[in-house]
Amino acid sequence: MIIRQNCKINVGLKILDKREDGYHNLISVFVPVSLYDTLRYKLTANKIIVITNKIPQEKNIVYKVAKLMQERYNVKRGIKINIKKRIPLEAGLGGGSADAAITIKTLNKMWNLALSEEESYRLGEEIGSDVPFFIKNKLAVVEGRGEKIKELKSGLRLSIIMIKPKIGFQTKEVFEHLNKESLSENNINEVIAGFKGNDLKRVVLNIKNDLEKGIEYNSLKVEAINKIKQDLTNVGALKSSMSGSGSCVYGIFDSSVKLNKVRVQLIKQGYKRKQIFVVTSL
Repeated sequence: MIIRQNCKINVGLKILDKREDGYHNLISVFVPVSLYDTLRYKLTANKIIVITNKIPQEKNIVYKVAKLMQERYNVKRGIKINIKKRIPLEAGLGGGSADAAITIKTLNKMWNLALSEEESYRLGEEIGSDVPFFIKNKLAVVEGRGEKIKELKSGLRLSIIMIKPKIGFQTKEVFEHLNKESLSENNINEVIAGFKGNDLKRVVLNIKNDLEKGIEYNSLKVEAINKIKQDLTNVGALKSSMSGSGSCVYGIFDSSVKLNKVRVQLIKQGYKRKQIFVVTSL
């Protein structure tokens, strides 16, 4: 079985407070976008094999979720999963979580487990904060540490260019350096209202990612992120922002703009082709 799995961007992210379990409560709009990994699944006798050129098997979130499901539900069959990564790592796009979620859904079918959507959500929560979102994989307001998901109805379709710099951020490290006292006003509710009202101007005027404050411990990384944001604005983005805990930066463009021409402009400015992704919201 061959499946393509998309990632997401965060259109606005507000930190609310730190929880007793060490995680942070947040509120964000998760927007699925058209950048995909390709996963190939093949049943085996009993072994779990995950192959990707990016991550060692034992550290791969897909391996962890497959192993958990095999042990918890006493599955006698194994699985071989070959992952062709296109979604960049350490980017704030949820690529690993997305692959884990589609693996839960796929193994549920291939191993005949008959798990409900709610059971799949709970399983995803054990694996990673963003995994539950990708079980349904629709535009949503996400709260808590990622487990509270409310589908967001909107007619807006975003035209987006994403740039992944060479640097990457570890999510844990960004949150550890986040100083809640340094956060200024964040109108995430206006972003949500903009989506509900199909008002792109209202959305872009109010986008702010509080986690950009979590990278200020490293001036070189801040400089790199700010440069990309400015470069995207200079070529016509209505708004640019870091996604999640970074390091990917996206720009939202008017739908009439020819994004492939903008991509050529960015390449002429020194960005490599493999760093630039032209996508739409799903």
